[in-house]
Amino acid sequence: MSRPRPDSDDIARIEALRAELRRLRAEVMRLEEDKHDLERRNAILALELEQARAKFPPGISPSQLSDEPWTRGQRPTSDASVLARSNGSTGFVRNASKPRPITFSAA
Repeated sequence: MSRPRPDSDDIARIEALRAELRRLRAEVMRLEEDKHDLERRNAILALELEQARAKFPPGISPSQLSDEPWTRGQRPTSDASVLARSNGSTGFVRNASKPRPITFSAA
């Protein structure tokens, strides 16, 4: 006895499922490649970190060896970051060269 032939809706559904399977397999391959790239980058950064740590004796930080004033526990700041901090710590920097009041429209 022979099997009944699938109708066109079943064939279209099967083809759609196969296409989705191909798409998902390609996505998995792309994600695996991304994972390998990230693992390589992580290994390189870990090696660079170990090399940097090997340059300094234990207990001494690189900032203690420098003559630059901002390396003694302070970071240099740009004018924009100073403005941002002085603006109520909202992270919004207003243009200091053209100050104008903040207005709110009636809702």
